Amino acid sequence: MNANLELQRQVKESFLREAYEGLPGSSETEVRWVASPRALGYRRRARLAWHGDRLGYRRRRSKQVVDIESCIVVAAPLSAAWAAAREHLCGHLVGKGEITLLRSEETASVALRSRSPQPSSAFGACARLAEDPRVEGVSLRDEEAAAAAEWGRTSVALRFEGALLWAPSEAFSQANEAINDRLVHEVVALAQPKAQRVLELHAGIGNFTVALAREAESLVAVEYDERAAEACRQNLASRGLDARVLVGDANDPPTGRYDVLVLDPPRQGAKALFERDQVWPTAKRIVYVSCDTATLGRDLRSACAHGYRIDAAVGLDMFPQTAHLESVVRLVR
Repeated sequence: MNANLELQRQVKESFLREAYEGLPGSSETEVRWVASPRALGYRRRARLAWHGDRLGYRRRRSKQVVDIESCIVVAAPLSAAWAAAREHLCGHLVGKGEITLLRSEETASVALRSRSPQPSSAFGACARLAEDPRVEGVSLRDEEAAAAAEWGRTSVALRFEGALLWAPSEAFSQANEAINDRLVHEVVALAQPKAQRVLELHAGIGNFTVALAREAESLVAVEYDERAAEACRQNLASRGLDARVLVGDANDPPTGRYDVLVLDPPRQGAKALFERDQVWPTAKRIVYVSCDTATLGRDLRSACAHGYRIDAAVGLDMFPQTAHLESVVRLVR
């Protein structure tokens, strides 16, 4: 936050350019930039941690939890749920764990994951938290439990293109609602899925899937998290859309003839996928969504070694006031 938004944009654009610099097509490819309409209060998802009575964020490059009461980049409903969680949970949780807050309209869900079993008082605190009007629902799961204990409604409705996208509270979702809408638009525009056979990897709850399925001739979507995959199926069905949603390893996708590959891997990228001997020789286009330009650059080099070149790059300011950005790069054979 020492840099103004214009300087932040310049720095982030340079990160993206460096990721594909020197690769085939790079000299003709300029970064298109999409700014966030909000510089503060934009996050609809946040992950906190607790250690004993401390509840907040982890110190940078450390596991130490810093006791923090609020955060200026989270949306107002998350701030309210954060305050409620501190009021009801502090003093009842033991050991260490993480808390995920996910906005649902004007409230938020609270998902706790504990590294050790919690006392009965913690379960009572969760039940009281779920009754708080600032909270949609609460779940608590320790690493030894087969399933989470739940209070209230733990799946939430995310606003997406004027409609709703349902998500389990712990499933991944993009942090910035306004930028996510633009991200989906950019991915579909670059993928050009109309009458194409599309393979989507790391499909999640269907953020891109529901948009791609409207135009694709066929769509196979792969997601590792079973609950997210089921949410993806429900989000497709509620819109009357058809796609084959598989639970499995995105680095080992089903074989087949695909015209377009769309992938949105986690921060560690898709190294194992791109190091395979063959990267879908029939795919005319690869649309790669990334939140880490270092792993993006590594994977782009692998893809180009398999006969692709860069022809489009978009930077999206998903995370204002941080050094992170979301980006989309298209490769063509």
